[in-house]
Formats: sequence, C-alpha cells, structure tokens
Amino acid sequence: MNIKGCHYQKNSRNSFNVDYINIKTISRTLVGNNMKLTLILPYLIYLLINSLFVVKYTSRQDYYNEYLLTIIYFVLMLLLPYLYSIFSLKDLFYKYTFFLIVFIFFAFTIYLNIMIDGKTLNVDRWSAMEVGIEALLNGNYPYSATDHLGGRTSNLPTLIFVGIPFYNVIL
Repeated sequence: MNIKGCHYQKNSRNSFNVDYINIKTISRTLVGNNMKLTLILPYLIYLLINSLFVVKYTSRQDYYNEYLLTIIYFVLMLLLPYLYSIFSLKDLFYKYTFFLIVFIFFAFTIYLNIMIDGKTLNVDRWSAMEVGIEALLNGNYPYSATDHLGGRTSNLPTLIFVGIPFYNVIL
C-alpha cells in the first residue's frame, strides 16, 4: 500500500512495516548518476554571475555595446570547455601557459601603477589608507585625516596595521 511517499507493508504479526522514501537518496540517484548535470549547473551559475559583472563594468565605456560584449563573453566561456576537450595538450603546456599569464599580468600591473598617476583617478581607497597610516605614524587620529579627494579613511584598524610595512615604499 502506497500513501504519499511511504510504503506500508503488512507483516505476519498483523503490524505494518513502514519504509520512508529518503529524499537525499533520490536526489543522489537523480543527480549523482548524471555527472554532466553536477558540472554544468555550477558552471552556468558562475557564467551568469560573471555576465552580470561584465554588463556592469562594460556599461562604463562608450566604444562597444555592453550587451553585445556580454553575449560574446558568455558564448566564448560556453565554448571554452568544448575547446579544452578537443585539444588534448600536455599538462606541461598548461603549466607553462599559467605561469606565463601570471607573469604578464604581474608585469602589466606594475606597468599600470608606474604609468598612471593615482591622483588623476577618481578613487581614494589608496590615498585614504595612506593618509590614515601617515596620521597614525605621526601620532594623530587616523580617521580624522582627509585624502586628496577630501574623504576620510574607512579602513578598519587591522587593514591600517597591515598596510604599515608597505607605506612609503614606492614614494
């Protein structure tokens, strides 16, 4: 006899044995047997979230339509696992490529920090931290110091202490 998720069976002592259907077992059976679903769903969620960031930050430029760039990004990222499966390259190639990309990114970041004057940016996170550290080292209250945009630091004390060893390194 079946009643809404339970299986009742009469035994020899005129009592019923009840076997409840375990939802976890059913979900493991449905999803666990289909590994593609367990890999595709998180990847699609990842792409959706990243696509929101692409729309947000490409809307700040006027050269290309942000929705077109988001669609291109989404399609390219959907093709990436397929291309990875087609080209079976050696692991050594991927290791070298990874370290090459890390090196290029690091070198480009240093280049940008040298070539772009921080005071021309309309961002004051770095200068707020700098004036907070400077005030602390001069014996003043760090949260009353103003930065180049007239703002005050909102960094918590631990971040100011973490930044002290790097204060005045490049200046």
